[in-house]
Amino acid sequence: MLSMQKTFGAILIAPAPVPFCCHLYITADDSTTTGPTADEVAAEAQWQKDKQLARSLLTQKIPDDTLLCIHAKTTVKLRWDVIVLD
Repeated sequence: MLSMQKTFGAILIAPAPVPFCCHLYITADDSTTTGPTADEVAAEAQWQKDKQLARSLLTQKIPDDTLLCIHAKTTVKLRWDVIVLD
């Protein structure tokens, strides 16, 4: 995904690593499984919040005709790729 950094009134968008969201351990007899740790849950929640912020900021700053071109794109990265070409 993408991370955003505001610098001198411009927003820079750069690739960022996706947080690891959970561990799943299954024993040979399928008796023990564990879900994500509290830190992983918090990292995933922060990731989703940052992703929504990136989409919102990107949508607010582009012209309407460009917005129509990127509306169906599912990720900020795909939207940014269309904007760069436009």
